[in-house]
Amino acid sequence: MKRWHPSVFAAALLNAQPTGFYAPAQIVRDAREHGVAVWPVDVNRSDWDCTLEPEPDSAEGLALRLGLRQAAWLAQAEAERVVKAREAGNRSPFSSVEEVVRRAELTGKGTEALAAADAFGGMGVDRRAAMWAARGVEKDIPPLLLLAAQSAAAGEPPLLPEPEPTLPPEQAGQKVVLDHLSTGMSLGHHPLKLLRPRLRDSVDARAPGQNCYPANSGRAVQAGMRQSMPSSSIESWAGVSEIAPSRACGQTNIPRYSRLV
Repeated sequence: MKRWHPSVFAAALLNAQPTGFYAPAQIVRDAREHGVAVWPVDVNRSDWDCTLEPEPDSAEGLALRLGLRQAAWLAQAEAERVVKAREAGNRSPFSSVEEVVRRAELTGKGTEALAAADAFGGMGVDRRAAMWAARGVEKDIPPLLLLAAQSAAAGEPPLLPEPEPTLPPEQAGQKVVLDHLSTGMSLGHHPLKLLRPRLRDSVDARAPGQNCYPANSGRAVQAGMRQSMPSSSIESWAGVSEIAPSRACGQTNIPRYSRLV
């Protein structure tokens, strides 16, 4: 399956999470390294599960669309209301954060979870602007303003538009951190790519044109991100866990046998 249908394989693994083995970030990274285009969580395109969309430049002609399940702290019931509201409007796209909140009847927690996951980016609203807008949607509406709220739910412009705030853009490092906190992965830079300039003094055997050791260099990994299987799963795997150091240009799987430690 992975050899011939990498996009299908990746989507199936992501939709089966949590599996207690590879993290979503590793699955997505491996898919991209095999030519699969991966598109972000989007309130106008994503279903609850990860799906496949036509893309000529991707492996198999299919791109992997991350599902709303990737947004941390978002309840499945709320995600399904977003999808239902979108389909009820003949899949017409949402045009604002408030419209999503009104039509899908989202809670504040659900709206902020989507904003943190940058799920409003497809409509041109970045993460910080979405967080600002999410906290500005009033759920308890006075009767005199109910008509205005209904108009907003229908996608109409507000009767009393407020000036857009000028918010500072996210820095590259902030984006990576917030991506990992809100979705468990980042489709942007690898964290070590941002740290590489500080680590260069300790690297002296890198592959030409890369910031990593060649596979046959015999050198140890000096910096990486480690993930191990949960301790509750170690016994079920006959005392074997796995360490997966991840670097900016690849990852390695290292079996760890408890009887040798």
